[in-house]
Amino acid sequence: MIDFSKLTAFELQAGAHDTAAEGLCAMEAVAWLEGVEHSDRPSCTCPVIAAFVRSINDRMPDSDRQKLVAYLPRLVGTVSPRHEQERAEYLAWHAITVVAPVVLERAGLKHHAATLRGLGRHDWEAAAFAANAASYAAANAAAADASADWEGSLTMLDDMLAIGPQSAGFSADTEARVAAYRELVAV
Repeated sequence: MIDFSKLTAFELQAGAHDTAAEGLCAMEAVAWLEGVEHSDRPSCTCPVIAAFVRSINDRMPDSDRQKLVAYLPRLVGTVSPRHEQERAEYLAWHAITVVAPVVLERAGLKHHAATLRGLGRHDWEAAAFAANAASYAAANAAAADASADWEGSLTMLDDMLAIGPQSAGFSADTEARVAAYRELVAV
């Protein structure tokens, strides 16, 4: 069993990198640890989850980004075409009923925020309203990123990982890959 404290060898960085020697984002670290081709879209992770992780990885401040290291083992083995739609719907409805209302409130549109929070799942007519309100809010949300709720993003990641399969962890030779990465970045 791998000692996950050794994962602290990874200092996750924003953006994609051509090689591991240049740095790793969270998804590139998963690819490295699983021994699959260097990519921020490793074949061992659900594409919906990977897209979400890439997004928050690239927007988080450096100090908060390191919280994603603890998720690396859980991102492996999540591929399940059967569960991709459910994960995508979870993200969409969370964005409509949780994230957009926060932005609307910051823009002074408390009534619109309350309407979005009250939406029932799969209420697509109301979702059209949400899209309109959210587009207005997005135009006024430039300052929102500075006060982003990264803990909320990690909770969303936890919720998505609860949908469908999860891995028990990395493959047997992961610990050797961690040691190899330590050597690579020590040079």
